[in-house]
Amino acid sequence: MKRKAFASLLILWLAVPTLVAIGFVGLTKANGYIAPERLPMGQAYIRSNGDVEPPTLPIQRLGNGYALTNNIVNYSIEIQKDNVILDGNGYSLTFRPMGKEDNPWSEKTADPAIRIINKNNVIVKNVTFDNYITGSFTGVEVENSSNIIIMNTTVKNELGVSIRSSTWCSYIGNEITNEGVGIGIFDSTFINLAYNEISKNRYIGATIGSVSYSNITRNNIIDNAEAGIILHGSNFNNCIFENNFVNNEVGLLYRGDSNISANDKIFNNYWHNNQWNIQNTNDKGMPYVAVADHSPLTSPISTSFDPSLFPLPSLSSTSTSEPFPTTLVAAASGAVVIIGVGLQVYLKKRKESRGP
Repeated sequence: MKRKAFASLLILWLAVPTLVAIGFVGLTKANGYIAPERLPMGQAYIRSNGDVEPPTLPIQRLGNGYALTNNIVNYSIEIQKDNVILDGNGYSLTFRPMGKEDNPWSEKTADPAIRIINKNNVIVKNVTFDNYITGSFTGVEVENSSNIIIMNTTVKNELGVSIRSSTWCSYIGNEITNEGVGIGIFDSTFINLAYNEISKNRYIGATIGSVSYSNITRNNIIDNAEAGIILHGSNFNNCIFENNFVNNEVGLLYRGDSNISANDKIFNNYWHNNQWNIQNTNDKGMPYVAVADHSPLTSPISTSFDPSLFPLPSLSSTSTSEPFPTTLVAAASGAVVIIGVGLQVYLKKRKESRGP
């Protein structure tokens, strides 16, 4: 019965992005345009009134939905509107430095490819960023925002995605490889990190600082040079479960004060790393008391992502007459809170039933 209850709880949690996505509408015609190669990075906007600037970019709009109709070169896009879905349709946001084809890293820009600041209810999906020709430092930057979903993207920048001071954000079904740092999440709550391929990053797969009530599950965290995940700052009440930690120098590294990640739960992960599965050290590398996964898996778990489990609106299914479902989105966000707390209660009861 306990296993069935936990399975039901997990299924409900994984369904949250679907609830958040229901009712997003999309997509208006704009003339296609690609910036000439080898020009400085330009700034593009989805304005608060819904306009696209510059209007000649290959972005179609209808209501609250936007879709790329071609690759966009040499532009950073800032989303300034709430209640938006941006569908890349498999196209790329890329940057070609000025006359630096042989060394594309020599002229990087601090602008992210996509920026979301002080916004609510935004979905970004199906976008590709290419490390070889992308000059922006960060793929997707989210700050002071809520109810953000980033799904089914391929991100190859110096920092793949940055989420700061935000809540109820989901990063699902993405591929982050060959970065300096794959993911950075800081000062945030109720974050869902699931079904991602986080591999072959030159330093760290994910760095997580001062994050609480969040879930990290069903990720492939593989071949990251220094660590799969680093936890630092005052993290608490997070669940790290059913991930594959393979061939990282350190799978999971706690760094900082001895009480750095109070009440975090680590369970049902697969571990096969080069040096340590879990290491707990202070800032100078001195070890603290050992941290362990009390129910590790003996073989890798499936982390394959099925987009059909998270249906989102398409260009052909949008409607201009349907209002944006802000009430539904708020209810779905509340479900994340309930589920996150429920997981903590379940694990506490399971521990108590087993005894010390």
